[in-house]
Amino acid sequence: MSKQLPWFRVYTRMVDDDKLKLLAFEDRWHFVALLCLKGEGLLDRGGMPPVC
Repeated sequence: MSKQLPWFRVYTRMVDDDKLKLLAFEDRWHFVALLCLKGEGLLDRGGMPPVC
């Protein structure tokens, strides 16, 4: 049996979301990357350096 890849659900209307449109175009990709990190559990581990 192959290992299943973890996933998270996003809605197709996400591109039309008014709050996401407030982000710069480049930062929207960073937001998706953060969702991926959260889905992997990497943001839940201790010892992460502060983001800001």
